[in-house]
Amino acid sequence: MRAARKQADPQMAFIVPVKTHARWWRHACAEGEVRLLNGRLWIPARGRQSIPTAVVIFGRPARVVEWDGRGAAP
Repeated sequence: MRAARKQADPQMAFIVPVKTHARWWRHACAEGEVRLLNGRLWIPARGRQSIPTAVVIFGRPARVVEWDGRGAAP
């Protein structure tokens, strides 16, 4: 995540798994806007597993919002 953040455009977004126990997750939340996606993302490469996901946008003020992905965040 650190390397991606350094190479990112000022407002590049990343889809990441929600791992609140991980150090990188806490750092990402402190440095950008985090949009928690409602529902779970299904990734075919992982079989039938689905994972909770979020969109992290660097270059925006730090905040956490719930987002359904169909419109603008509140």
